[in-house]
Amino acid sequence: MAEQVLAVRGLDLVLDVRGARRKRGAVAMTFPPHGEPNQLFTLNGRGRLSPMHAPQLCLDVKGGNLVEGAELIFWTWKGGDSDNQAFAIDGDGFLAATASGGGGVVGATDAANESRLVAGTVPGADPLCGGPLRLCARSSANALRWDW
Repeated sequence: MAEQVLAVRGLDLVLDVRGARRKRGAVAMTFPPHGEPNQLFTLNGRGRLSPMHAPQLCLDVKGGNLVEGAELIFWTWKGGDSDNQAFAIDGDGFLAATASGGGGVVGATDAANESRLVAGTVPGADPLCGGPLRLCARSSANALRWDW
């Protein structure tokens, strides 16, 4: 599959690897599109979502605990069907952790208070810009919908 931008529906934001880091633990976030390789991804048949600039990494639920508020990072692929590294975009546009039965979806949240949006880091940008991505309930106001 060719590398593609994964855009937040209705906002001028895309999935981004913070700081274009190439090492394990890089933060998954949203950021305005700039076309660099840390905003281009592939999604393979096993649900592995990998950035073009660091294909050895993939989207990962930190610590492997598929619960609301769990932080999303980029980590080396563990091989096989690692539950915390498998994602799919469903028919409603949610990027769901497939092992969670589709209940846990990618959203921009604050772990201490799920209803509060994460503060932005770019002046004049959307409040979600630069905030870390976390798992949240699909019914949450912070659940993001995505478009390839």
